[in-house]
Amino acid sequence: MDGSEARKYSTGVAKSPPRAEVPSAVKEEAALGRYTVSFGLSVALTSVLSALLVVAKELNENTILEWMKHATPHHWITHGVFDLLVFAALGFVLARAHGGKGLKVSSRRLNQLIAGAVAISCITIAGFYLLIG
Repeated sequence: MDGSEARKYSTGVAKSPPRAEVPSAVKEEAALGRYTVSFGLSVALTSVLSALLVVAKELNENTILEWMKHATPHHWITHGVFDLLVFAALGFVLARAHGGKGLKVSSRRLNQLIAGAVAISCITIAGFYLLIG
């Protein structure tokens, strides 16, 4: 047994060669594609628009809500269709930004934007019903 094998067996742990560290910016770029970013941002924007539509429907029962009731069998179906169309349209439009390269947003920032938008949406709806509705 040579010296390195003796050390390996005496400590019971084999040492592996050091790995080259990959900068976190490189990891971020590789992890998030243009569609991930664009549809993530679309989720955030659609969430806020959906909350605003809830408030608008409640404040305009004779116009917006009435139209949405007649557009489909139930106004919530119309609301859902609106949300899906906005989500898809925004996602594809944002993916084409910067000449088709999409927007550059880190995964951490994208998560913050989505969480913030959902929180704002919840506060908007809850605040409306608690204070006005």
